[in-house]
Amino acid sequence: MLYENIYIEQPLGMVNPQFSNHVCKLQKALYDFKQTPRTWFDCFSSFLLKYGFFFVVWFTHLYLFGTLILDH
Repeated sequence: MLYENIYIEQPLGMVNPQFSNHVCKLQKALYDFKQTPRTWFDCFSSFLLKYGFFFVVWFTHLYLFGTLILDH
């Protein structure tokens, strides 16, 4: 879900003459916004952490499940 409210002008050809100075509030959907990848990853990351995965600090965007044992 997007965290920001997004408003646009009324599309040309669809301007309501009674409310020509009003704007349209977009539904919170993930379509062609710059926030889409970040928002999707935030939701996905929260889901993984909730179900026992952990974030591997030394690899970007890598999650593991269970216990990590490092041999020296």
